[in-house]
Amino acid sequence: MHKTQLVVALAFVFLIMGCSKSSPTSAPPSFTTGYNIYMAGTADGKVVYWKNGVEVDLALSGTASSITVSGSDVYVGGYINNGQNIEASYWKNGQQIQLESSGISHVFGIALNGTDVYCVGDLFGPQGNGQDSVTYWVNSVRMHYSPYTNGQATSILFAGSEMYVGGQVWDLSGNDTAVVWKNGVQNWYGTPGGIYALGLSPTDTFAVGNLGTLPTYWTHTNFLQLASSGYGTSIAISGSDIYIGGDTLNIAGTNQAVYWKNNIMIPLKSQYGFSSVLGMAVAGTDIYAVGEVYNNIKYIPVYWKNGTIYNLADNGTVYAVCVGQ
Repeated sequence: MHKTQLVVALAFVFLIMGCSKSSPTSAPPSFTTGYNIYMAGTADGKVVYWKNGVEVDLALSGTASSITVSGSDVYVGGYINNGQNIEASYWKNGQQIQLESSGISHVFGIALNGTDVYCVGDLFGPQGNGQDSVTYWVNSVRMHYSPYTNGQATSILFAGSEMYVGGQVWDLSGNDTAVVWKNGVQNWYGTPGGIYALGLSPTDTFAVGNLGTLPTYWTHTNFLQLASSGYGTSIAISGSDIYIGGDTLNIAGTNQAVYWKNNIMIPLKSQYGFSSVLGMAVAGTDIYAVGEVYNNIKYIPVYWKNGTIYNLADNGTVYAVCVGQ
């Protein structure tokens, strides 16, 4: 299963930047009036993001895994592949800030806390440590939870003075466990499992992921399995409505893109057998889900607006979406 965002041997140089319009197979819709819709991923092997459907190229080889905006500033987290190393990086308004210069490292999530830029991911090592270490960077300065934890951080959320980081850890036998660190303290959520997205409602904090092969979310007071199989990958919250993106097995035994609105599953149509949602956002009354489909030859970056699917490029994946005004 193509889950670049969900495993460490994944799906995230440089110097060339520009804008070009993609070639969707169906005419793109008008985007939500009063909003800018930003999507991040990969197209034809490049690190890219799209603003209202227009492609912005950031690097020649790698992946954009996450995106956030603050006013007119656009921050994209991901990694580049220079043929020898996979190097954690982020981009501010198209300018690359390289976090690691050797070995294997990834950024899977990015967030702002005031003027500080936080990136979360993993680093193989460091300094002779043969494990894949949960890692985060604050204004490009590398941090680790102590002692070094074998695993990866996939998402980050600030709630006032509290910092939540979601991810998974695994033991030497490869058994993985879903975890959330709250202000650096590790809380265990389920084995086997992983946390892939965090969300904040007016009343609670949500952690979205998997318990075994079950798409699942946790709150401070609740635990819910959303389907009998599949993945929970993403979350968007609008007022009292909770949208969780992912996929589940359809009647043909193929992963089908879905999202759950307040725990009710809504399938998303495509002309392909395999599809998956990797990011969710809400702009006004419009619901955006982003992800990928597979046409038995290649993965194609797509998004759904209110249930209608659109292609962004001929080859790639969309991993994240966010909304600016």
